[in-house]
Amino acid sequence: MKSDPGGAAIPLDDGSGRILGYQWTGELAAALDAVDAELTAAMSGTHRPVVHTCTTLLPENVLEKAGYLARLPSLPVYAVPHAVDDRALGDSRWVLNPSVCFQTLGTVAARSAIGELSTFTARGICHRAEGGPIDDPLRLASFTMREVVFVGGAAQVRAESVASFGRLTDLVGRTVAGATVEDATDVFYGDDQQSMRRLQKALAVKREIIVPWGPGTFVSVASWNDHRQRLTDAFGVRRDDGDEDCRSACVAFGLERIAIVLLAGRSGRAPVEFLRELVSRSRVDPHPTNAPSR
Repeated sequence: MKSDPGGAAIPLDDGSGRILGYQWTGELAAALDAVDAELTAAMSGTHRPVVHTCTTLLPENVLEKAGYLARLPSLPVYAVPHAVDDRALGDSRWVLNPSVCFQTLGTVAARSAIGELSTFTARGICHRAEGGPIDDPLRLASFTMREVVFVGGAAQVRAESVASFGRLTDLVGRTVAGATVEDATDVFYGDDQQSMRRLQKALAVKREIIVPWGPGTFVSVASWNDHRQRLTDAFGVRRDDGDEDCRSACVAFGLERIAIVLLAGRSGRAPVEFLRELVSRSRVDPHPTNAPSR
């Protein structure tokens, strides 16, 4: 993989300056796929996870089962069919997928044979409305997420998910100077959920890889998340042997962030400058009006 592939990052904004996401062109698009494959292999280790795809749309009741709607002040992104009478949908409402693990546990794992340890992986486009500065180039409303999800007994799930996160941490650390790991809380819970954030830190259920972005600024590029029995209970995921100890955890990264960080590290530049350069390439007019005639 080239440390500085050709191509550009085209920011798509909503007209107010808020970046919804990026479109990646040329060799850069292929480089993101290569980063994804490299990191997924490291996260999977000797496991051979069940691979599945994700849908963009979800019925609202998937988020209800996960507790997303009841506990989170962050609003989900709803999809409203154009010019369709509400009665056509009945009691169903549609939302855009906010996280890969909801689909892993809500559909695939719930229909799979679960032993002491089962693993799954998927890559999907996720959609979130988390707020933050309007010109934040990284807090995207639409981004690509990769997850490896571990399901089974408590000891096996914790040991293997922690080992997976360790392999990912080592890979990032070999490329990016100053990468660290910190206990964290989930931004899903919003800024006003301080009690939930304190509880999460006390239980040590989330850790993040933090890397330098620019002078004095740092960003999270990957996380380990211990769901305990919250999602397996919510979605009715059970072990085939009848053991009631069925838990889950995941290791996840946002592809856009971690790819920019790794490619920048391999080219010896700060990620903030590297992304600016990729965006600047998208502003070059491919058909200049003053081009010389042949």
